[in-house]
Amino acid sequence: METEAVLSTEEALTYEMQHQVAETEPADPQSSAVDEPVHQFIPSLTEYRVLQAFSDGELVKSETTGTWQTHNGVDLACVEGAEVFAIDVGTVSEICNDALWGYTITIDHDNGIVSRYCGLDGSVDVREGDTVQSGQKIGKVGNTADIESALEKYLHLEVRKSGEAIDPLTCFQSDS
Repeated sequence: METEAVLSTEEALTYEMQHQVAETEPADPQSSAVDEPVHQFIPSLTEYRVLQAFSDGELVKSETTGTWQTHNGVDLACVEGAEVFAIDVGTVSEICNDALWGYTITIDHDNGIVSRYCGLDGSVDVREGDTVQSGQKIGKVGNTADIESALEKYLHLEVRKSGEAIDPLTCFQSDS
């Protein structure tokens, strides 16, 4: 029996981002359908405005370094300490203190989608290997990304689909 996730208008995905959990080997008799993840993209912050958009491969000049480079994510302005949430169900694949991006959490959504949250403070709420749910708090915005330190406080969010950077905001566009 197939179940259908009901999405609110704000949570609806664009057609390109919609996907189904891949069919796998027959389920373990002791497991239930509840164990399968329900992929449902949600914004990583409840309130934000875009400081710097995804550049889609185009070069943009960095306010911090003065160099021309691609911007493979989106910078979402928010207050320092704002809670950051997983955009979808997945597994925390990496947590690191990157020399350029500061404290960073990477989540593999096991459907070809990987999200990366940069510029967090050091007090993360998850560990590598943890399974997270859509909307689960994973950390707080910090001021740790030296690569974009000229900007006001923000979360740098990257999303990759099959290894290619995509505009994270397309994950959260509604159909109406």
